Amino acid sequence: ISIMLNPLFFALLDRYEAKKQAAEEAAAAALSAEDSAAEAVAEAARKKPARVELPVTALTNHVVLVGYGRVGSVVGKSLQRGGVPFLVIEDDPGCLERLAEAGIEKITGNAAAPGMLVAANLEAARGLIVAIPNAFEGGQIVAKARAISTTLPIIARAHSEEEIAHLKHHGANTVIMGEQEIAKAMIAQISVKAS
Repeated sequence: ISIMLNPLFFALLDRYEAKKQAAEEAAAAALSAEDSAAEAVAEAARKKPARVELPVTALTNHVVLVGYGRVGSVVGKSLQRGGVPFLVIEDDPGCLERLAEAGIEKITGNAAAPGMLVAANLEAARGLIVAIPNAFEGGQIVAKARAISTTLPIIARAHSEEEIAHLKHHGANTVIMGEQEIAKAMIAQISVKAS
């Protein structure tokens, strides 16, 4: 029986050895490819240019206005009428175009991005107004601003009690909720007319 099984056994053993060797070669090739990919990523990281520092505005005793949409543009026009120096941080192309047409100093980008508030010379500013509707992003901006200056007046915009708490938690001095202000104005109008 062993004479009959030996050739079969050795044939199976040869097949097994061939498959094992092919698997080992494939694994070695995969490791080599992974090493090459890792080396390529490391090389790309080494070649990646250093972060470009934004130029810092020359403005001092100014207001930094984040966002020039529906609310921010109204704030900006009021600041202009009052002769208050200000600059706007904005990333919306349409708003940026309006700012350029009006000759208003601007910094293009997201105010929460590294270096943006420094470029706005926040340390020399008289205040920060966060007029964007996104309270989560607003909280990031407020926290970064508060890290730059512990005494800077920071005014932010909210749409709910939770957003007010969030923004105050991150360091806003004043948080204004549009719905509350509308209600106050309505009550004031009805009270004046009732008198």
